[in-house]
Amino acid sequence: SRYAVWSTRKYDHSPSYISRVLAVVAAACRHATKSTIQETGDGRIIEAKLLKTMPEICYDVKWISSVTKKPEPQPRDYVPSFDELASLLDVECSEVLKRYDIVALNTWARPQAILDLDVKSQVNFEDQLLHLNHPGRAQNNKKRPKIRLTSNLQGWLEYWAENRPLAYSRRTTRDGKTEVERVSASNIKAQFKRRTLRWMLVRDGLDKLAIDALFSLARKGRRQPLNDAVKRAEAHGIRRITPYTLRHFMATRVRGLGEVRVDREQRSLWLGHGKRDATSWYESHDPEFLLEASRATSVIIEKLDALTERRLVPITISAPRVLAGHKSKAA
Repeated sequence: SRYAVWSTRKYDHSPSYISRVLAVVAAACRHATKSTIQETGDGRIIEAKLLKTMPEICYDVKWISSVTKKPEPQPRDYVPSFDELASLLDVECSEVLKRYDIVALNTWARPQAILDLDVKSQVNFEDQLLHLNHPGRAQNNKKRPKIRLTSNLQGWLEYWAENRPLAYSRRTTRDGKTEVERVSASNIKAQFKRRTLRWMLVRDGLDKLAIDALFSLARKGRRQPLNDAVKRAEAHGIRRITPYTLRHFMATRVRGLGEVRVDREQRSLWLGHGKRDATSWYESHDPEFLLEASRATSVIIEKLDALTERRLVPITISAPRVLAGHKSKAA
């Protein structure tokens, strides 16, 4: 309890963050109580334990909330409305963050899988397949599945013409000379957070000048005014949107989509939750492979495109958006 209170007072850490830290400590202590084979300084092999007993470590988030007098974290299953997400996507941001949005909406993937995307090694344009797990990376519990390449994402990949669209090349002219500049996506989470905070403050009634002033103070090391403004927005019911929210949004919206029905197994496969033995009947080269999930993804993006000022449907896809009931923006 003393650690939780200290962490809150000194660093303003949330109960959920403190819970994650203590959970890691508890796991390390459990491992330390198990017998392991170790080599001593004189070359002998012995069996030993780092700890004789497991210390009592409580990381229940409700208990931490009561100890620190901070509210319990809100559930992660918040799914914004189409209008809410569209308004977030229209907040001014960098080109690389716009690309992140496009890939995230088309793949429902976790942030790191999106950042790792390598077109040459992961995309099969001929068979319209995208393997979110790049060659050489071992699968873990957060499985990166093989999914169908949507026509929307294919159009954008062809338009960008970059092997690493989230760490791409850009030509700039300086002093009459053309130079190639590499643009990195290493700080994409920070960019996403800044955009979300701006979006929250706009929805809470602040104008651009006031918001810019808050961010200016934060860059100078005075973050408290910005933090206070964000807390007021949250108190008014304005929820944060995170990179994971895009995954939750897509996975949830396809369930209630009237234009295309996507069964539970296809949703599970697309999210990487499917098991090998349950999906053996799927063949990647089958033209019907995850077809409904792919079509539903396109419908949802088209619905968002009808609400945003920025383009979510690539120029190369010029046909009317029949499934979504809307036509794409004029070129």
